[in-house]
Amino acid sequence: MSTYYSHHDAGGSGVGSFADPFTLQELLDNVDAGDLGLVCNTGTYTPSAAIDVDNASAATYQNLATIRGANADGSDDETIATISGSSLPATTDLINCNVASLHIKFEGIRFTAATQYNINLNTALNIYSVIFYRCRIDNASSHGIYNQEGTAQGVTMFFDTEIDSNGGDGIASAGVSRGGYQMNNCSIHDNTGTGVEDTIGTTTKSVYKGTSFYDNGSHGLDFSNDTRGVLVDDCVFFNNTTNGINFSDTANTGLISVVNSTFRSNGGYGIDTNTGSLGQFALCDYNCFHNNTSGHIDINGGTPPGSNNVTSDPKFTSETDGSEDFTLQLDSPCKDTGFGYNG
Repeated sequence: MSTYYSHHDAGGSGVGSFADPFTLQELLDNVDAGDLGLVCNTGTYTPSAAIDVDNASAATYQNLATIRGANADGSDDETIATISGSSLPATTDLINCNVASLHIKFEGIRFTAATQYNINLNTALNIYSVIFYRCRIDNASSHGIYNQEGTAQGVTMFFDTEIDSNGGDGIASAGVSRGGYQMNNCSIHDNTGTGVEDTIGTTTKSVYKGTSFYDNGSHGLDFSNDTRGVLVDDCVFFNNTTNGINFSDTANTGLISVVNSTFRSNGGYGIDTNTGSLGQFALCDYNCFHNNTSGHIDINGGTPPGSNNVTSDPKFTSETDGSEDFTLQLDSPCKDTGFGYNG
């Protein structure tokens, strides 16, 4: 295991020490299994070309390489470092991941202002795991993340991460049978298009827990291809321009679980299945549906399946634009009513 350092003004051809640091590109070229690359907050990083993550390393699912923000003095203290695409040529990605085997964790990094995609999970990806923890992915000219990898064998994970204000989707997927997403305690908001477009495959299933999808210019969360095995738990879908959740593919949906989630003030349905059938749900209960323009759900005469749903105002602490707080007020009808609540 090795620790390497990068500074925003590194001149190149360094050895990766704090005193003689790598550029960002050199850092990504050198981290390997178990290594730690510290992106020191010496200033905003403004690369003039895409950072290519294409080094064939020995990292595995069990032994990742880690890229983490650090203090300007090199202290590994949870400081957030910013990588900006403001100096990139037109239609250029900020981070381009394009190697068959990739196992990497980004932690405490803000990826912002790419002239195309902030993160491109490109077509060469095959068996892979990419993790974002305490990151922000925002203000790209197009999608925040574009997933066009070539297999359903990978997974992208997000923890405590904000994806917002991108000029396309927060996360977009190309084609079908992409690897699934695991998302916990994240915030997906104010993207021009859909919050997350998930075209998962048959081998990797997606899980969304404790995540808020709000103020997106299309759906909050859009599923297509084979959506069997999806879990949506304890999520909020608020004020998205069309549906809170949308199922685009009518042929292969099934065994979807949606529990403990709130659908309020979306411009379409809370959930639009596009199927006319209840059969795709393993469980859809213990949710709150309120004030969605087209109705709670597009099936069952608009009545959500299950006998434990709430259809009253959930009474969020704040719905003010820019100051949203989706915790519940003390008199919320949704308090202590969720699946698994024991009193």
